[in-house]
Amino acid sequence: MTMAPTSSASTPMRRREPIWLGNPRPVLVTLTVLMVAAGVTDLTLVVLRSGPPLALVSIAVTLAGGLMSRRLPRFGVVVASAGTLATAAVGWVPIAEWTIVAFALVVVTIRGQRPHPLAAVATVAVYLAEVIKTGQWASIDSLAAVTAVIAGATLGTALALHHRFWESLEQRAEDAIATREIEAERRVAEERLRIARDLHDIVGHQVAVLSMQLGAIEVATRKDPAIRADLDAARSSVKAVLLETQRILDVLRVGNAEADGLEPSPGIGRISELVASQQGMGLQIDATIDAGDDEVDPGVDLTAYRIVQEGLTNARRHGVGTATLRLAVADHHVRIDLTNPVAHQPGVQLIGSGYGLVGMRERVASAGGTLTAAREGDRFTVHAVLAIDGSTIR
Repeated sequence: MTMAPTSSASTPMRRREPIWLGNPRPVLVTLTVLMVAAGVTDLTLVVLRSGPPLALVSIAVTLAGGLMSRRLPRFGVVVASAGTLATAAVGWVPIAEWTIVAFALVVVTIRGQRPHPLAAVATVAVYLAEVIKTGQWASIDSLAAVTAVIAGATLGTALALHHRFWESLEQRAEDAIATREIEAERRVAEERLRIARDLHDIVGHQVAVLSMQLGAIEVATRKDPAIRADLDAARSSVKAVLLETQRILDVLRVGNAEADGLEPSPGIGRISELVASQQGMGLQIDATIDAGDDEVDPGVDLTAYRIVQEGLTNARRHGVGTATLRLAVADHHVRIDLTNPVAHQPGVQLIGSGYGLVGMRERVASAGGTLTAAREGDRFTVHAVLAIDGSTIR
């Protein structure tokens, strides 16, 4: 009988990196401590064994060069190498000194310095120091010194490469997470637009057709007050459905349902703010707004605002001069006239924000108004008329 593997056996255990491989700081601190220990130990030996006084100076120079290698990599290695040569020249064994040079090479290569030139300088220096001390061109001491220096440069380079590889893996992981989030947002936006299109096609058009049919019935049964009252109520309901559908479409297209839910729907009373906002963006506007005293249906109020918003956006994006806005609420109608000069580019279609002129026509149709938007010579004109009660204009 074959046993199914358990989840613990099938899931690989995550290997943890040693701290000294993932973070260079502990390595640098450890090497600094070792350099100080080597230098202080050798200084103590010179004093205890009554070594040459100049050896104290050369050892101190070597230690100072090793410590400076963290801040001044090239200068520090050169100073430490020179101190090693000086230590051998004054008659003291430079073992601790070339050990400091090897540690300094590890430090500078971990910090990203190229190992070859510094390693070459240090190798020559420690080799000559051992030749001066032993009097032999080939000895075990010189081989050990050269090997230690080359090993230090190699170790530092390997650690530096590992740190870069580790950082690249972390960056790739962050990029993958960011890309995944962007892809998820893109798919959500695509799905939202698909729902908006489906809702528009399935609901919006059918309700618009229903409104037209009710209008035709209203004309045919104008003499029957009872039927006319029912038709008026039905058309009001259809109009409300169209308005709510349009608002839902706006939420789906923009993807900011929370903001729409917190702010009141804009209307004619806020068109002055809209004009000021567009002027702040650089559009020159000659605006005359007469809101009148008549009460405007909320759907018509919102539609008028969106028409002006779309028209001014078009003017700012595609216009080349001062836009002229005339809005008046009088005789139970809202009249909007918006013109702006455009560049002489025949055949250019002006599309505004969101769904442009198509969305503008949808709004006007849902409010029962009329819209004319066309280019005439070097000017683009938008003319809209809406009944303040939302009734259909014939």
